[in-house]
Amino acid sequence: MKTKITLISIILLLISCQISFAQSRRSSGNDGAKFGFFDMREPALGLRLNLGHVSPHLRAQFDGDLILSGQPRAILDVSLRYMFERQRYTQPYVGGGLGAALGDDNSIPAHLVGGFNFTIDTLPVFVEMKIHLSRPDAVSLWFGYRFQ
Repeated sequence: MKTKITLISIILLLISCQISFAQSRRSSGNDGAKFGFFDMREPALGLRLNLGHVSPHLRAQFDGDLILSGQPRAILDVSLRYMFERQRYTQPYVGGGLGAALGDDNSIPAHLVGGFNFTIDTLPVFVEMKIHLSRPDAVSLWFGYRFQ
């Protein structure tokens, strides 16, 4: 029970930090909220926050994910993402990074990530896939809404 309260507190802290940080700067269109499946079978919720541009195409990104099934676990990670030139309807990206997995077995997992930012009618959305290198069979699939 104590672990659940701690994980929920971490997620609420991240949400409040995201809201206050987003209000103090111009939105990049890459911050967002997401829903997905960790290991393709465990439901999860998450946030993503643009930390800034390293170069015109290279972006630092923070992700905070809460895996909901079983004993709740949190994964907090930072990645560098190469943002390809925007096509007519999509903007693809690829990257990788490191994080911290909090829960039953704390670890520092690395990951590879790839996805697309796009718009459905007027809704700015994204879809992405993460491959967790500590367990290559653990692939996460995410669908999300980008804040404007």
